[in-house]
Amino acid sequence: MNKANPYLDGVFFGIKQDNQYNRIGQWTNISSTRWILQLSHKLNPEARQGIYKLMAYIGERTITHYFEVKKY
Repeated sequence: MNKANPYLDGVFFGIKQDNQYNRIGQWTNISSTRWILQLSHKLNPEARQGIYKLMAYIGERTITHYFEVKKY
């Protein structure tokens, strides 16, 4: 286990959901022993405005990040 940042050791998968809790993307079987793991997923240009949720499951831990889609 990476003592400096235990959240990045091991295999995890991430799920992206829209503001209606529909799953719109998923990364599976991703692993890293580095500090940063960069993943991307294109958002549909017609995506609804609102708050989206990105979740990463690492073993029994869950990390959640919210982001907002706005029209410019």
